[in-house]
Amino acid sequence: MKTSYFFSSKLVGDMNLVSIAGLAPKEIVEIFPNMTTYKDLQPPKQLVMNYKSGKITSKQYTIKYKDQLNKLDPFKIFQDLENSVLLCWEPKGQFCHRHLVADWIYHTTGYSVEEL
Repeated sequence: MKTSYFFSSKLVGDMNLVSIAGLAPKEIVEIFPNMTTYKDLQPPKQLVMNYKSGKITSKQYTIKYKDQLNKLDPFKIFQDLENSVLLCWEPKGQFCHRHLVADWIYHTTGYSVEEL
């Protein structure tokens, strides 16, 4: 399992690309029509909106999103997505829920998840 963002130049068509965002960009869906979605890892729309509007901090977002993750089976998630690249919107180095997923997988299973 790896992570990246929708507009990374490192994405290629033979990768198992999986969106964990609420919505994927149309142009990326057109380029990678085989990209799938893993809904259990999508953050709630209201949580994203509250963070983007400044109503909550990244720390508050992290707490709420980790509550969502902790209701899931990390070993099943890892097994489901082991050979996948998890995608969302934020470029490398910016706060993003895919990094929270990677951290959660590592701390709950011991499996390392790297940024592409």
